[in-house]
Order: sequence, then C-alpha cells, then structure tokens
Amino acid sequence: MTPVFSGVPVIAPDMEFLPELVEDAENGYLVDLSPTGFVAALKKLLDSSQLTQKLSTGALGTAQRKFVMRCQAEKTLAFYARLKNSIV
Repeated sequence: MTPVFSGVPVIAPDMEFLPELVEDAENGYLVDLSPTGFVAALKKLLDSSQLTQKLSTGALGTAQRKFVMRCQAEKTLAFYARLKNSIV
C-alpha cells in the first residue's frame, strides 16, 4: 500500500482484501471492477481539490494507523493472545 504512505488517495476495485485497506470515501474509493467505476472516482478527485486533500489526509492516517510497525506488532501479539485463549 505504497500510495497511502505517500498520502495518495487510492482507487481500487471493491474485491478480495482491498476493502480492508481502502476505506471508501475516507482514504480513497472502492469501485466496481469496470472502467466507468474508475473514471467516476477519478473524476471526483479531479473536480475537487478539497476532496482530494481530505482523502490524502485520510490515506496518511490509514498508513499510520494500520501499517506502522508498532501497530502491526500489537496486532500480532493480540492475535497470539486470542489464539492462546481459544486453545486453553
């Protein structure tokens, strides 16, 4: 997810793991897997610098919240704790 670390809004198809990374209208757009879906989202960004700035800020926030090493370590430890508790 290099774009979010650069503060770039992401336009991605609404499929597989992408909704976990892209928060629709917060750090980018999730669209139908079609050219018209991508074009509509891109047009929104091109038509509004305020919207682009909002989504850029959201992208940086997502990167810091979800992908910073400390955050990943905490999530991993929490996963292991849940796993341990489910075995006991």
